[in-house]
Amino acid sequence: MKFKTGAIVAIKQLKSNQLSESSKLSFEAEIELLKKLDNPNVVKYLNCVRTTDHINLVIECKTLSCSYF
Repeated sequence: MKFKTGAIVAIKQLKSNQLSESSKLSFEAEIELLKKLDNPNVVKYLNCVRTTDHINLVIECKTLSCSYF
């Protein structure tokens, strides 16, 4: 996926070597769920980048206006 749009994104980064197996499975389940969701009230999944040390979940960055409430 190319990110040359200039869009601001949020990155959820986890240190993979510090996660238990159950935490890794939970995070993988979160990724799979986000891939399937299409709801304006839920951030959109954009990408997942895995390195030897980290798992980086790239999601859209939503701004929240307090005037809405």
